[in-house]
Amino acid sequence: MLPGALYMQLHEATRIYINDPKSNVLKPGTKRNYACELGKLPQDQEVDTITEKQLIDACLAVNVKGQRKGLRPADGTIYSRRKVYEAFFKYAMFMNWVKKDPALYLSRHVGAGRGQTIKKNNWLTHDEVTKILEAVDMDDIYGPRDNIFLRLGFTIGLRVSEIRTLRWSQVNFDRREISLVGKGDKIAVVSITKNTYGYLMDLYGQAALALGRPPKDEVVVPRIKQRGDYDPITGTWKHARIWEVNYLGEPLSNTACGRICMKYTKKTDIKFAPHDMRRTFAGLMFEKVDIYQLKEALRHTDVSTTEKYLQTRPDGAAQAVRDAGLDF
Repeated sequence: MLPGALYMQLHEATRIYINDPKSNVLKPGTKRNYACELGKLPQDQEVDTITEKQLIDACLAVNVKGQRKGLRPADGTIYSRRKVYEAFFKYAMFMNWVKKDPALYLSRHVGAGRGQTIKKNNWLTHDEVTKILEAVDMDDIYGPRDNIFLRLGFTIGLRVSEIRTLRWSQVNFDRREISLVGKGDKIAVVSITKNTYGYLMDLYGQAALALGRPPKDEVVVPRIKQRGDYDPITGTWKHARIWEVNYLGEPLSNTACGRICMKYTKKTDIKFAPHDMRRTFAGLMFEKVDIYQLKEALRHTDVSTTEKYLQTRPDGAAQAVRDAGLDF
């Protein structure tokens, strides 16, 4: 707590906030974004005199052209701005820079934006997940990769960014665990389900055979680039050299992750997007654990985030999970 903190000017408060490890504003890009959004407020104004009305105006601000047309920022933009102001003034309360949090009820006035609602069809049942996994053709060149991509989301609840960037060095087969690096470089360890463990072992063996050595820093879920002669009659590749290209390549892009989900949406008529895998994991797990245990499984810092995953979960929709668990 700082002496005379109630007279802190915004430009100085911003500098302290984005450079304090306790604020969780750690990445250079995040620091720039926070400085940019906070920079839209009067910099010489004392933090304690900033009003809710100023924050509302900042969240809904558009350029001159947008003002003339009466436009409103995209929901994602409003959401990002709101989260910056909420985080900053929560920190300001802790530091005794403000007597009252002007961002406390900001979402009531500008809308919750991107995180406000979750569509019902984004929550899949146990049977739907089983149908999707059974649609994977393990004899197809993409099958083993797609299978692991889906299982890491549906059975372990990894974030899409974690699946994309997961390296073999993070997988501990002896302990049947995956190590993940979270905010603040904190290490989180998640358990691998029995069936997913078996498929991971198979994929590991394929990678080792192709590379001529045990994979380590290569991505677990790689891009697949066909190499060989394409036969337009059969629609297959002859003499394709796949793994040596994949495992030395870069991770999947976000677009590629979406295409994988679209591929199995077309195969099964079950609509889902990449993040719906983690959301489904949350919904199915909640049939077996309480919300605080689920918070730990999802590695959320606040239980309110966990509640968002469950707010449209259909009553009684996951009957098949009762005894079977999530080991599809």
